[in-house]
Amino acid sequence: MLLQVARWMIKCLAAQAPAPAAPAVRPEDGAYLWVEQPAAPMDSSMPADLVAQAAVSGLAQAARTLAVRAAATLSAAVAGGMSAENAFSTVAGVELAEAGRAHARLLLAAAFYRAVGASAAPAPVVRVLWRLCALHAAGELCAHGCLPLLETGWLDPAGPAEARAAVSRLLADLRPDAVALVDAFGLSDWELSSVLGRHDGDVYTHLLAWARRSPLNRKEKMEAFEKHVRPLMGHEAAGSITSKL
Repeated sequence: MLLQVARWMIKCLAAQAPAPAAPAVRPEDGAYLWVEQPAAPMDSSMPADLVAQAAVSGLAQAARTLAVRAAATLSAAVAGGMSAENAFSTVAGVELAEAGRAHARLLLAAAFYRAVGASAAPAPVVRVLWRLCALHAAGELCAHGCLPLLETGWLDPAGPAEARAAVSRLLADLRPDAVALVDAFGLSDWELSSVLGRHDGDVYTHLLAWARRSPLNRKEKMEAFEKHVRPLMGHEAAGSITSKL
């Protein structure tokens, strides 16, 4: 599937439509691939919505950079006499898969950005959602987008540090809302099938109860212990077992 996505990206690059490029937050038609995204410096002190916008722009430029790189590798292979299909599957496969992954990350981050921007939820809820959106986009940029952006000079050397600082600040800002965000999924105790995340928060009491109900704990000593381990302990006491080292 990644290679199919990358094939579509290469076709979009080859189209070179004269129309203005679409913004990074609407990457579905591939128009963001036509021209370089405008630089969007990230400052860790910026509001969460601006951090999200800058991070999405960075993810778009990273996807474009990887797609352009893969297209150049394909063109060089074809110019050297290799068929387009062979070049696609053998020479540029790794670079194409990287470009496909980058586009998938951009799609998720951009969809999140648009959804929060269009939300009609109360202002305090939207504020938390912007922090979560920014955390997602900036985290993806830190993990996967900085290297190609640094290689091309789109991102200055201080950019990764600013992105990491933004992630750290957003984590701290979201900490008071972490439990509410998890509970917002509305998963019941039955669906969780775990003592962790119980609705009443009484984890350790129920963890002990689960352990007591386990078949492994019905007897003080397991049958396998008496059958396999006990004989070894007896021989060891008699000094008949030596190290294999």
